[in-house]
Amino acid sequence: MKKQSIVLGVAPTKRSFLSMEEAKRQKDKFMAVIRSIHPDVVTIVDIDDICENGILYETAKIPAVVDKFKAAKIDALFTPHCDFGEEQCAAGVAAAMKVPTLMWGARDERPNTDESRGRDTQCGMFACTKVMKRFGVQYSYIWNCETESEDFKNGFDRFIRVVSVVKTVKNLREGMGAGEKDVEEAADDEEVVEVVEEVVEEPAAAPKKTVKKVVKKKAE
Repeated sequence: MKKQSIVLGVAPTKRSFLSMEEAKRQKDKFMAVIRSIHPDVVTIVDIDDICENGILYETAKIPAVVDKFKAAKIDALFTPHCDFGEEQCAAGVAAAMKVPTLMWGARDERPNTDESRGRDTQCGMFACTKVMKRFGVQYSYIWNCETESEDFKNGFDRFIRVVSVVKTVKNLREGMGAGEKDVEEAADDEEVVEVVEEVVEEPAAAPKKTVKKVVKKKAE
């Protein structure tokens, strides 16, 4: 499959009153991982110039983040949780961008105790998905796994592949004249069809009717 360039907006989020030092530690870890995946294809747009340590936790910063992502014409959005996160911030950016959105947060390294609390990342992800649904945001997610795990790397890789197909199909829809011919050519690409079939089953923001036409063409 011809490689499709992807512009990915990354907006990490943290809870305002939780440790910034720990949040930055988490951010540095996962940014190193995602920058190593398809670096020749994926251009990452961060928010380091807008938010403290490039982590969004103030709703007042949402407009500036959205403006930067729109100016960069991002194809997809990644909203990793550094801890519990600020669901209004993550959902607010996603709702404004209306692009395929991926959510994930690293598993807490220690359980809560009577004396101390961890990052509560999983609980924060649950809260965020509820707000995203309320805002009408369609999203995909990687389960609450460790940053260094193969599950995270594979989940991120799969999301990028899906976004590539979504972008290709979107371009086909916009190219009114050559649409049918290009769909037939796309239907001959087994990797496209395989990933497209996954898009149909996933809650990613994808033009599903057009995707199904590609799959149908392949079946014929």
